[in-house]
This record gives sequence, structure tokens and C-alpha cells, in this order.
Amino acid sequence: MAKRILPQERLLYASCTPPHFYEDGTDDGQPIVTALFQEPTESGEVGYAIREYSLATGDVFYRFPKGSGGHWSRAVIRQEWYRETETRLPDSIFEVVGGAP
Repeated sequence: MAKRILPQERLLYASCTPPHFYEDGTDDGQPIVTALFQEPTESGEVGYAIREYSLATGDVFYRFPKGSGGHWSRAVIRQEWYRETETRLPDSIFEVVGGAP
């Protein structure tokens, strides 16, 4: 019996932020990459996930949604992206992958 081919995740967008510098001259020491991926949801539909990586260590320290599988709602992903980065996702990001908003 042939193995079933599973959908893979796909990087859609990434943003890099330098270490945050505080008024007293100290910094948090780690530039951060925030990345948006297209990946399957737990039900097998197309979903999206946001991950934040430390450039200093390469570790993922934040993931939305938590656990495995993506979130299906683009509106929720847009809100979470803004909450994390204080920037808006370009409209063209979702046009690349197609489908209804």
C-alpha cells in the first residue's frame, strides 16, 4: 500500500525585529524573526500558524495557535500578527495561497 502524501507547511511571510533597547541603554539581547506559515489544520484543511524565533539561539519561543496544526481564520491570524509585531500583514500574502478570505 502506498504511503499517503501529507500536505507540508509553507513559509508565506517573515519579519525581523532587532533587539529592543530600553531607556537605560540595556537591551533584551535577541533579534526576533516572526514568520507566517501555511500548514494543515488538525482536520486536514488549510490553516495558518505564526511562529517567533530567536535569531540568537534559533529556538521557537512562541507559536500561534499552540500545539500542532494551523488556524483556519485569516482574520484571527491578522489580529495575532498585529498583536505580536505591531505591523499589518500585506493583503497580498493570502492572495498567493488562493481561496476565500
